[in-house]
Amino acid sequence: ERSLTTALQATPMFEHLSGDVIDKIAHETLFETYGDFDWHTSYIRLSEGSAQDRLSHEPVIVSEGDYPDGLLLIRSGFGRISKSINNGHRTLEYIGAGSVFGMSEIISNWRHHDSQPLRTSLRALGYIDVLRVPTRIIEELVLPTLSEDALVHLGGFENRIDDEPKEDADLENNIDSGLLEFLVEHRYINGTATMLI
Repeated sequence: ERSLTTALQATPMFEHLSGDVIDKIAHETLFETYGDFDWHTSYIRLSEGSAQDRLSHEPVIVSEGDYPDGLLLIRSGFGRISKSINNGHRTLEYIGAGSVFGMSEIISNWRHHDSQPLRTSLRALGYIDVLRVPTRIIEELVLPTLSEDALVHLGGFENRIDDEPKEDADLENNIDSGLLEFLVEHRYINGTATMLI
């Protein structure tokens, strides 16, 4: 309980809330785990297959087209955000501990009194621990307390979803998109240290 409360208080969109409100949010929050903590044993076998085979073995946390029933806070592990393209998926972004998923759709639906579905899918890379805060709790206790600037900032990802990947973004992060894809596909991101020769 204390760990959950501390995790919620450390999340930027919750840090201004009172202890009582944080306790209410914590009471409704679900802790979920996807994938296998011992993912590396099966990954060696899967690594010999195609990228599509590996993608099919990544546990789906939420799918594009689902109703956003909660805000997902990534506690540990890594996830792949992707969008359906023809018969496959295009990777848009990788997220890790401290990231949130689903906020742009929740804000949009709250503002427009709508029920638009998720515009992207989230999959676990190996394993991932997630806190799921129900949408109704976010709409009732969090969104009314945020400034317009904060809402625009938190809902900003939706404006990038339909854009083509930008090379400039990769250059700003000083990593080539092909190299990033290689590191993720070979699960170097799941380690704590890597030595490259």
